[in-house]
Amino acid sequence: MDATEVENIPFMIFDLDQACYALEARVVGDIIFLPELTAMEEVPGFIIGAFNLRGKIVPVIDLEIRFGYAPRRFKLSDSIIVIDLDGMYLGIIVSKVQEVRTVSIQSIETRHSFGLPVSPDSSFLKAKIKIDDQIISVLDQNSLIQHSRLDEEPIAQVSDITKKRGRFCPEATPEEREIFHNRAVELAQPIEVQESSGFLQLTVFRLGGEYFAVDLSLVREFSELGVVTPIPCCPDYIYGDMNLRGDILTLVDIRGILNIPVSPTNKLKMSIVFEINNQIIGIPVDDILDVISPQQSEMTSVPEAARLFNEEFIKGAAPYKDKTTIILDIGKLLTRDDLVINEEI
Repeated sequence: MDATEVENIPFMIFDLDQACYALEARVVGDIIFLPELTAMEEVPGFIIGAFNLRGKIVPVIDLEIRFGYAPRRFKLSDSIIVIDLDGMYLGIIVSKVQEVRTVSIQSIETRHSFGLPVSPDSSFLKAKIKIDDQIISVLDQNSLIQHSRLDEEPIAQVSDITKKRGRFCPEATPEEREIFHNRAVELAQPIEVQESSGFLQLTVFRLGGEYFAVDLSLVREFSELGVVTPIPCCPDYIYGDMNLRGDILTLVDIRGILNIPVSPTNKLKMSIVFEINNQIIGIPVDDILDVISPQQSEMTSVPEAARLFNEEFIKGAAPYKDKTTIILDIGKLLTRDDLVINEEI
C-alpha cells in the first residue's frame, strides 16, 4: 500500500444548521434528499423514523435531538447520509452535504477531555480536523447508536419527542408532504427501475395565468406569502423582504424578468424558496400546483406561445395534465449579474 494512502484519510464534510461536521468517507453509502419517514415503535427518541432504501429498512437519526437540542423543522433541501456500520445501515439528517476532502493524519487531532472523566460512549465527537481555515468536528459514527443510559431510561420516555410529532414533519405544507412522500416511493424501487425511469422531478406552479415548472432539487421549501416589506433603492423585480420563521427572505418577482404581464387583479399567494449557490431566495407565485416526474422522452422544445416570454431563461416544456408547462432555468435566472440588492438608502 502506498504511504500516502496511509497518511491521508478522506472525510465527508456536511452542514447541520450553522455548524460544520465530518464523517469518515469510508462508512458513507448513499446520499439522498430527505424522504418521508415512517415512525418506529420502541426505539430511542433520536431515531425519528425509517425509510425503505431499495429493500433495506434504514433507521434515521435526528442529530439535533441526539445532541440534546430541540428538534427543528425539516426542509426539502435537507439530505440523509446513509452510513454502513458493518452491515447495519443508518441514516443521519443533515442540512447540506458539502464535499469529500482528504486530510493528512497530521491535521487530525483527537478530542481532549480537559481533565474531566470521559466515558468512551458519552461523546459523539472523536476528533477535530483542519481544512483550509476551518476547524471541523468529526462524528464518531459508532457512538451515535450507543447510549450509556439506555438500560436506565425507559424507551417510552426517550421516545416522547417522536410521539409528540405525530406524522412526519407535521409543519410541512401539503405540497411539501407530497414531495417527501414521492421521494420515499421512488427510493423503495429497485435501482434498475430507478435508472430505467429516466425522469426529472419538477415543481409546477401558476404565475400570471401561465403554468411553469422548475427543478425540484433546487427547491428548499414552500411557504404562504406573508407580510412583505418593500426594500428601498431596489429594482422593480425585488418584491421585498418577508419574515420566514425568524429569517429574512428576499423575494424576487420574476414576472418582469420573464415579460409576464402583471395584472392588478392577480393575487400572489405563495412563495417558492430556493437555495442556489448558498443563497436563499424566494419567488412569489399565484399558486403551487403539483410535483411531476416527466420522462426525458416527453420533454419538448419551447412552444411557440412561450416565445412571448424571455427565452433566455426557458429550458423547454413538459406535459402537465391536458396542458403544457414551461420549464424555467431558475438557477440561471436567480444568479444573473444584475440581480443585486442595493441596501443603501
